Amino acid sequence: MLARTSWWLLAGCLLLATAVPVLAGCLEGDCQNGQGRMEHPDGRVYKGSFRNGYLDGEGVMRFPDGTIYQGAFRQGKFNGQGSLSNPDGRRYTGSFKENVIDGEGSLSLPDGQRYIGEFQLGRYHGRGTLSSSDGRQYTGDFCHGIIEGEGRLEIPGASSYEGTFFNGRPHGRGRQLLPDGRRYSGDFHEGIRQGQGVLVLPDNSRYEGAFAEGEPHGIGSMRFADGRRYAGAFVQGKMEGQGNLTRADGGEYVGEMRLDLPWGRGVLTSTDGLRYEGDWVEGHYEGTGVLLYADGARYEGEFRNGRPDGAGELVSAEGKRFKGMFSEGRPVDPPPPPAPVVAASSLPPIVSEPLSPPAAQPAAAAPVSPPQPVVTKAPETVPEAAPKRSFFSMPFFGGDKKEDAEKEARSTAPRTTDLPVSGGEGARDGKGNPLVVKDNRLFSDAVGGKPFSGRASRTTPDGNRFDGKVKDGWPQGEGTMVFVDGRRYQGEFQQGIRQGKGRLSFPDGSLYAGEFADNRFHGSGDYSFVDGSRYVGEFRNGNFDGLGALTYADGRRYNGSFSRDLPHGQGRLVSPDGSIYEGAFRAGRRHGRGKLDYPDGRRFEGTFEEDRFIGQGS
Repeated sequence: MLARTSWWLLAGCLLLATAVPVLAGCLEGDCQNGQGRMEHPDGRVYKGSFRNGYLDGEGVMRFPDGTIYQGAFRQGKFNGQGSLSNPDGRRYTGSFKENVIDGEGSLSLPDGQRYIGEFQLGRYHGRGTLSSSDGRQYTGDFCHGIIEGEGRLEIPGASSYEGTFFNGRPHGRGRQLLPDGRRYSGDFHEGIRQGQGVLVLPDNSRYEGAFAEGEPHGIGSMRFADGRRYAGAFVQGKMEGQGNLTRADGGEYVGEMRLDLPWGRGVLTSTDGLRYEGDWVEGHYEGTGVLLYADGARYEGEFRNGRPDGAGELVSAEGKRFKGMFSEGRPVDPPPPPAPVVAASSLPPIVSEPLSPPAAQPAAAAPVSPPQPVVTKAPETVPEAAPKRSFFSMPFFGGDKKEDAEKEARSTAPRTTDLPVSGGEGARDGKGNPLVVKDNRLFSDAVGGKPFSGRASRTTPDGNRFDGKVKDGWPQGEGTMVFVDGRRYQGEFQQGIRQGKGRLSFPDGSLYAGEFADNRFHGSGDYSFVDGSRYVGEFRNGNFDGLGALTYADGRRYNGSFSRDLPHGQGRLVSPDGSIYEGAFRAGRRHGRGKLDYPDGRRFEGTFEEDRFIGQGS
């Protein structure tokens, strides 16, 4: 889209003073009243009509620089119809007034540009058609040399726009047709789709609502080609916020959306009578909720990957009740009868070795853990697992993004990011234009003076790939980083660092979903291990730290305090043999005051040291 037409204006002054009295020097003929030829001291030569000693009537004026005017004169000035040509290839044919191009005419420039229409005081003004050698053509209103008013712009192989222009750009109401088949009708602001409008995609999906920086943003509605419908909030082209999503079969979801998927709290009602109300993650039941089945059964409790998983209660349509643990949608059978009595002092420790802390992250070095831990978090250097997909997914909205205005450059002091400090290749903006990498920062110019803002992708020399939002040269906002070793991060960035909410998957199937700070797990999160173990709770500097719940692969379940990946503080441990310990822990072992209950009624209450009972049992 052309910003303005100043480069189409007259290249050089075409407003030439030509009043020449007789005394200039008559070479031949009648230079008073009649036909004659005259030469001016400055080198101009005129041949044509004279009246009262002035150039008046039809004639030809040749200038020393090779410029030639042929046409009407009045009292020594260009006035009426004529043509003006310059040795550099410029040529104008049309109306003149008092030595100025004014009225209807056509102008051709050496680079192939051509304007046909109205002029005023030597500039395009009024209605006209402007064409360039590459096929671009604008037909419509001009104001003092600038495209302004109503008009139509055609760009071969790119797009067409018809509507209101201001200062050389689409501004106001208009219609745009893009080369990929998308059609937009609505508001524009400085060349960008912004305001209220309607966007129709090539498959006839249709969005109607608010736009910002070329993408759906705000409140709107989307009708998909497959029959789905959505009404609610959008953020930068994606369904995000509160909304209502209706499937083609009539099923309806009402609640929170994120990245085009149900994510947060919401309610799903299906046409077959199924109803779910609770937590969602990436389009799946995940967290706590209530599921009502079509046959009248009811489940309330924890969910994972769209199925009952964890603690919950199931009531059948006949009123039968099961309360306990579920796994992959099925109740977990109660443990078998307890084995013969074993002395408390011989019970195995809860965690015989400390859990491995996460692999060292930038600006931090974690200690190496002892070998063969019971549960080990996946190191962040292994190939990725295939991502899940959901039937709620929708196509990506493409859009012409408006590049942010250049802002004052931020400090370029070294920082911890996932990108190398320098170098890089394949850095491009959202439109495919190349970007420059300097000191680990993206710039839109070769000298590194304009930090880039917008959507960008980059492949680093070691093979890592980033795709997402960039602000002032740094990854900022939603983005995806795929590491060459197979890890994949999708979530929020702050100045090039994983910060905020996100998901990090590992090639062995391990997965973390939750909060990040300074590239580490920090805050609330959910870590799933490849062996089936799972931790849900608080993290600090990459470790389990704070309150949480850890389910071991062997069936043990611990709820309580953690420190540096280990149960530490007050907690409750339920073992597969039915025994339950409540009390103090230290570094993963029962240590301090506590009580241990067995299914056969035995209880040991008192002091424990390093997983052994040393107090009085009962």
